[in-house]
Amino acid sequence: MRRDLNPRELPLGQLNAVLELLLLLPRLWLLTAVPAILLSMVDVAYSSQTGWSFSFGIKSITAVMFGLIWLPVLLRILAVAGGGIKTGAGEANTPGLISLLPRLIAAIDSVEPSLDKAEQAEIAAVRQEAEQKLGAFAAGSETEARGRLNALAKEYEEVRRVMPSSKHRTFRMREVAAQIRAMAGEAHYSPQEILTLFGQGTDGDRIVAIQMLHRCPFPECFNVVIEAIAQSHSAYEQFSALKAAERMLPNMQPEQLQQLQQVILDQRSGESGKWLSQDDMSRWNLSDRILSAIADRLKAAQAIT
Repeated sequence: MRRDLNPRELPLGQLNAVLELLLLLPRLWLLTAVPAILLSMVDVAYSSQTGWSFSFGIKSITAVMFGLIWLPVLLRILAVAGGGIKTGAGEANTPGLISLLPRLIAAIDSVEPSLDKAEQAEIAAVRQEAEQKLGAFAAGSETEARGRLNALAKEYEEVRRVMPSSKHRTFRMREVAAQIRAMAGEAHYSPQEILTLFGQGTDGDRIVAIQMLHRCPFPECFNVVIEAIAQSHSAYEQFSALKAAERMLPNMQPEQLQQLQQVILDQRSGESGKWLSQDDMSRWNLSDRILSAIADRLKAAQAIT
């Protein structure tokens, strides 16, 4: 049920205290978001003729990153006001506020690979809350959520078909993925339905299945991430599958951990047709993190036996 903030309902002192709480920005969040803004303003390129070159400028992604600073505040406002806030200039309503979330979540996904473990934990908690808010406000019923997932599968394929390979295309795919994860919590797909969806084989269906495992890491869907890492249709699909595998790690059996380890090492072998290399440090670092976690789990399992 939506609630509107009405200043007349609170004494002035209490209202000021509420506003101060709502507008309080976490220190660690600021330390995470501000470097992301600065990095978004720098372009680095290399060519054999001219060597390294650097350019500096404000781009559309910079504005999104700046908005990222205020994401915790936006989430608090949505929680308190139910998505609607009356102001002297009109009402900032649910659709207007909620429409900001996919881009802000995509911005989180953009910066996460460069963060340390503590910062990743902080940003993951905020992202999860943002996705839950997005799903709760945008999904409606389970039927509507499933219909929206079908539309997002087609939207993902359209983005890949129309836009040339670039940072902008990757950012748009992240926006779509954020909406998929938000809808996953409302669509209530079973593990068998996810397996069936992935098996349909279209790029859109595959990415929907993989992203749903970020939100609902069913152990029964282990083979989805193995196939998507070993036989990925794109770099973004493989990255998404690695992220899903990382979410599923706590529930994997030792033999599954070993199988995942072998698949990742094979993809890092440098052989023809293998996708994991240091040309893409986001996937390389993620695979490093997974391999380290697998090694720790297998070592602990051996110690027990």
